[in-house]
Amino acid sequence: MMSLMLMSQLDNQWRLQNLEIIWNTLSLLVLCQRKMALGIYLSLVKPRRSKKCKRLVQEFMILNMVESLVNLSLSLLIECGAYH
Repeated sequence: MMSLMLMSQLDNQWRLQNLEIIWNTLSLLVLCQRKMALGIYLSLVKPRRSKKCKRLVQEFMILNMVESLVNLSLSLLIECGAYH
C-alpha cells in the first residue's frame, strides 16, 4: 500500500514538473517574441537594416510555430488524460 502511495506521489510530481517545463517554455517564447517584435519594428523604422529585419521576421515566424507546437502538445496531453 505504501509503495502505491509513493508511486502516485512520484507520478504527480512528474506531471507537475512537465507542466512547469511547458509553462516556462511558453513564457520564454513570449519574451523572445516581444523582443523580436521590437527589433522588427526598429528595423522597419530604420530601413538601412532590411537584411536584419528579414532575419528577425523569419526567426519570429519560427518562434510562433514552436509556440503553436508546444500549445498543441499540451492540449493533446490534457485531452489524453495525462493531466487531470
